[in-house]
Amino acid sequence: MIYLVRGNRSGATVTITFGTSSYTVPADSTGAFKKVISPQAAGTVINVTAADQAGNISQATMVTVRDKTAPMEPQVNDVTDQSKEISGTTEAGATGNITVGTNSIR
Repeated sequence: MIYLVRGNRSGATVTITFGTSSYTVPADSTGAFKKVISPQAAGTVINVTAADQAGNISQATMVTVRDKTAPMEPQVNDVTDQSKEISGTTEAGATGNITVGTNSIR
């Protein structure tokens, strides 16, 4: 679960929109608001606007979800004293480093 928390004016209504989902939540007496959402894919853009009691709507604040999850460890195929290559699998698009002794090969 992800919590979106931000300060705003007391009494404001906050609208949070991403993908095909849109949520409206009230700001509390300190102007803070919070909405629990499911984890979003990296690159998802979340738009947040606030409307005051008079109906004035703020410009949108856009937040892009960042990828903060490290890839799983690579799966490496067997390497023998006859091997001339190292191969395996990892997350698509990931960059790997291979270290042999003190030599790092990219």
